[in-house]
Amino acid sequence: MAVCLDFFAVRMGWLSVWQEAVLVTCGLAGLLAMTWLRFHRGMHPLWLFLGLLLLFQGGRLLAALMGVDGDPYLIDLQSPIPFTLPAEANLTATWLLILSAVAIYIPCRLLYKESTFEVPSGWDLTQALLILFLATFPFHIYKNVQYLLYLRAHGGYLAIYTDGGAHLEAAGSLARVLSQVCSSAFLLYFVYEKHRRRLLTVCAAYFAVTVVELLIGLRGKALLLVFTFLFLYKKKQNTHFRGVPLVLMALAFGTIAQLVAGFREMSEAPQTAAASPAAFLWAQGVSFQVTVLAVGFRHLFEPHGLQYILNQIPLAFIPQDRFGEGRLFGIDLSNFLNAEAMRLGFGTGSAYLAEAFLAGGIPGVVVASVLIGVLLSRLHLALRGLWCAFAMVAMTNLIYMPRSGLVEPFAATLKNWLALGAAWLLARAMHGAMERIRSEN
Repeated sequence: MAVCLDFFAVRMGWLSVWQEAVLVTCGLAGLLAMTWLRFHRGMHPLWLFLGLLLLFQGGRLLAALMGVDGDPYLIDLQSPIPFTLPAEANLTATWLLILSAVAIYIPCRLLYKESTFEVPSGWDLTQALLILFLATFPFHIYKNVQYLLYLRAHGGYLAIYTDGGAHLEAAGSLARVLSQVCSSAFLLYFVYEKHRRRLLTVCAAYFAVTVVELLIGLRGKALLLVFTFLFLYKKKQNTHFRGVPLVLMALAFGTIAQLVAGFREMSEAPQTAAASPAAFLWAQGVSFQVTVLAVGFRHLFEPHGLQYILNQIPLAFIPQDRFGEGRLFGIDLSNFLNAEAMRLGFGTGSAYLAEAFLAGGIPGVVVASVLIGVLLSRLHLALRGLWCAFAMVAMTNLIYMPRSGLVEPFAATLKNWLALGAAWLLARAMHGAMERIRSEN
């Protein structure tokens, strides 16, 4: 009801852009708090999704409320000359945030059932998975180090988007495949392992490599890795997040992420001045501009709305720069804003809100959001037993949707599931071989 009244007030011109921004930001924060209270202190994928929605889509609005000197509606994303869109576009884009959040929350609330973690039944693959992880871990380290060395030698982080996938060959196909097996074995081991100290020791080794990924510039990947595995660890221990440690952890990560921003772009300027929570929110909230631009220039991009969605399926397997005009919204938007910068590797990315609005307008946003809510509810129930690892992969990709396309997370999930299945089969074969050896002895 409140969302409908807000929409009516926006259409009638009773609210200014800034008043709507305050209402929506408070609404998103309120939903996040409600999810924390009603879902066992955030122990539901919905809480992670809404947190990233507030960060990536509402970050600049929240930073402005915290006193950052800047216009959250100023389009400075890749544009050589910053500009602002008409108030109607800004109001509509802001309202879409709360509309989507509520449409996602409702099915999660209606379908909610308590779910506790269970160790996979049947074969105990813990030892086999640990051996598989240790055997492939050196290749995981080697791959990431080679990526870092290649990118530092070829202009930094932007080479990921300008070299046609050449950076992937820096480590070689074998190392890349075994690195993927290593990550899959680690996730499966995380699910199977019952001994807390042993699990934390292996985690310390695996997460140490995250430092290299941060230096590469993969801040979003590192953020997801840390918080999703913390989420799963809490679920395994049948406990929940604690407010103060979580806030301190988020502040620390935000500061580190801001410091890494300069390094990944090979900047010589010191970054300490920008390393503040508000600056982090402002930087991460740039994705909201993608939503605003989709609303303001829908007439230009709407004819390709369905293509933008369908072409994200092969995107998980093909480098982004191999897609031409009219294939991906992020590429078309980047060329629209600054074609020269796009050729140099600067891009805008996409967002599920933008693509849902382009494909179906406000009804499209509602349908997409309700489906997301239903999927989050199903994933909450699936985080147990053998399927826990597969649900974990899907959850990790799905909660990143505020900064990715509408279908891209599902394509990435399918790709990761193939690696996860291969790792499980390898561990199963190793377990069978070890059992035969034991029986013979």
